Amino acid sequence: MRLGIGLLLIGLLAGCARYDLVTAVTENGLPLRLSLETGQKWVYAYHQQTDVTASVFDTTFAVPHTTQLQLQVTVQQPQTNGFLVETSAVDTSGNVLSSQLVSLTPEGDIYEASNSPSPKIDPASMLRHLVDFIPEQPVKIGDQWQVTSPLNDPGTDSLTVYYTLQSIDTTSEIPTLRITCAGAFATDNIHVENTDHAVSLVSVGELTGVIIFAPLHGCVLQKEIEATQRVESTAFDRFQSEAVASTLTTRTIITKIL
Repeated sequence: MRLGIGLLLIGLLAGCARYDLVTAVTENGLPLRLSLETGQKWVYAYHQQTDVTASVFDTTFAVPHTTQLQLQVTVQQPQTNGFLVETSAVDTSGNVLSSQLVSLTPEGDIYEASNSPSPKIDPASMLRHLVDFIPEQPVKIGDQWQVTSPLNDPGTDSLTVYYTLQSIDTTSEIPTLRITCAGAFATDNIHVENTDHAVSLVSVGELTGVIIFAPLHGCVLQKEIEATQRVESTAFDRFQSEAVASTLTTRTIITKIL
């Protein structure tokens, strides 16, 4: 009898939480925050497919590359502005390729990170890429917000991405929010020349994606982003010019597995 009453109470509490959640995202606005507690661990499968194509005169080259890693995030201890978090990149054999300590806030801000021991793998950047969408203000379905991030690309120094809270799903065991994103950028015409040579370069890019966020658990369940950058460059000398067009497409899927 007591067990039955206990299960009933748990069911009622869960139902109330879902009702409050639906009310928040449809009427009042819901703050999106990461749930961070000492000892907590998140593990994500990190899959990235990069395709590069380049055309020189009538010849086209294609170079594909695939990266498969685990991103492991462990909360170490609270700090004044958030939590000290260890973030690690682990290969498919379980070897730790790189590990960093970062200061992470529930709002998804990383304001301090130790240097990565690997020049090619930066776990802090992987974590930032996962949680950089969280809005400052509460949001409801249909609301849009923007996040501007630094961009290390000649001719432009930032990328602004627009996020929209599209829907809520309460039919599964874990209620989730579906967030879409889109962004674009274009570089200025970069022209470099010396006595004998000159190079002109222009690039444009855009990205789209979908994020599945579990608000009651305070974590990202999945983030899928596709980014495309097209670059046109022309090299001149005193005798001829040579044009090169290239396209870089990157598809990144980050899925929570623990």
